[in-house]
Amino acid sequence: LELILSLRGSYPIVAIDTEFPGFIRDTPRNATEEERYNDVKHNVDNMHLIQLGVALFDEGGNTPWPGCCWQFNFSDFDPDVDASSPDSIELLTQSGHDFQQYRRHGIDARRCAYLVCVKLFGQPYSSRYVTFHGLYDVAFVIKMITRAPLPNTLNEFSDLVRTIFGQIYDLKYISRFCGGLRRGEIGLVGLSRLLNFEPVGIRHQAAYDSLLIGALFNEMKQRRHNVEDDRSASVLYGIENRCVENRRTRRIDRRGWPYARRQQHRLAAMGLLPHQLHPLLPLRPRRLPPLAPCLPVRLHRPHRRLVLPLLHPRLAGRKPCGALELILSLRGSYPIVAIDTEFPGSFATPLAMPTEEERYNDVKHNVDNMHLIQLGVALFDEGGNTPWPGCCWQFNFSDFDPDVDASSPDSIELLAQSGHDFQQYRRHGIDARRCAYLVCVKLFCQPYSSKYVTFHGLYDVAFVIKMITRAPLPNTLNEFSDLVRTIFGQIYDLKYISRFCGGLRRGEIGLVGLSRLLNFEPQRRHNVEDDISASVLYGIENRCVE
Repeated sequence: LELILSLRGSYPIVAIDTEFPGFIRDTPRNATEEERYNDVKHNVDNMHLIQLGVALFDEGGNTPWPGCCWQFNFSDFDPDVDASSPDSIELLTQSGHDFQQYRRHGIDARRCAYLVCVKLFGQPYSSRYVTFHGLYDVAFVIKMITRAPLPNTLNEFSDLVRTIFGQIYDLKYISRFCGGLRRGEIGLVGLSRLLNFEPVGIRHQAAYDSLLIGALFNEMKQRRHNVEDDRSASVLYGIENRCVENRRTRRIDRRGWPYARRQQHRLAAMGLLPHQLHPLLPLRPRRLPPLAPCLPVRLHRPHRRLVLPLLHPRLAGRKPCGALELILSLRGSYPIVAIDTEFPGSFATPLAMPTEEERYNDVKHNVDNMHLIQLGVALFDEGGNTPWPGCCWQFNFSDFDPDVDASSPDSIELLAQSGHDFQQYRRHGIDARRCAYLVCVKLFCQPYSSKYVTFHGLYDVAFVIKMITRAPLPNTLNEFSDLVRTIFGQIYDLKYISRFCGGLRRGEIGLVGLSRLLNFEPQRRHNVEDDISASVLYGIENRCVE
């Protein structure tokens, strides 16, 4: 996956194919698109993916090297237990699939979901994806990377396809408008024969099929078939009418973005101004009430105030796409990402002098049994400048209910005194599970191109990992430390770094105490970006260094 990510800049066309255990509910040929999608949802939600094939191509149809493709065999499917179609299993067996071998040596799709999301779909609008009769392929990929059942309605599914894939072309749908291709009523091998293209490899192996799909896409381009027409982008065969209708009514361009009705400031196009359509959301343009007033927060530096702009609930509530899109657009110029979280305290109290393993066990117990309340993000360039004065983002999550969920009473009282309105968050906040994919892609899609900064960030990092992986924390400290490096790359914990800076009491101070000692003087030359400090979190520093 790292190799695929490194090649995607030069090879922007990504052909994908999957293999799965057939259908447990058949769809009649005369079914409506809603009925067909209901069958797709039933099949995909109740079956496991067997293979994912990927092939990369440049604009000229060249692969990184001859025959270059990747095939990921997943260990989740057991033909003796899991739902499947006997005819499909027999066909896959004849095509060389060894399910017991996949069970022993394959990949756990749930555990690699984050990596597949980041490396293949981290920047969906910088690539074009190609498939053939790809409704099930796309549905299985969405299920894998979101780690959730498919959406309940066809409209929601169509929106999710555009959000994740951006530009995706289905060759079976495109063939309908190409002369001499039987209006698309043919299979993949039949299309290759009509184009006089000799298939290579074994049929029904995902890697070979993806290689063939990409080659046919480029062959059709060379024959002057209009394969990259705007009308074909983000339209899947089988639900084409709904996809086309959504593009027309919501005015979606070929990248999956809404067209602006008039030229406006770039921030408006990103959805942060109240008079413009929210990108990637199925909302009609409308004028919203004025933004809520800003909340001044005094930090301990003379004559300085930091203003935190509170976004209107309709913009920063259940639809965080606009803010995350803006953050992504700014990250190239502002590579330093400071993060902080608020959570309901801790109810597993650590020992007086715990080992790092004991401390991590307490962290895992607390994080696995509690909900995140807030995530704060601020961007800085190398000179310490923000995009504009007081620029930062605060995401309030709706998952935590103080009357039901586990929490520390002292922490809840402290947060309430600090202005947290938990009932307001419940009504207008973001569902952390539903925005996990967006946060993953927009904030952590290229962890090694940014530097992340936190203060005493063990819990902050743990809650972020739990949110974007949508799973409990790893069982061991070693696995957790590896996951921190995988997701964040370079992350600096100021509390740990302060230990090696003169005059900072060896780091045994809080965030406010550190700001007082520094008196907000950025000219000081502490060696905060030393290699020995990267990816080391206070509290488990010895294991991180080791």
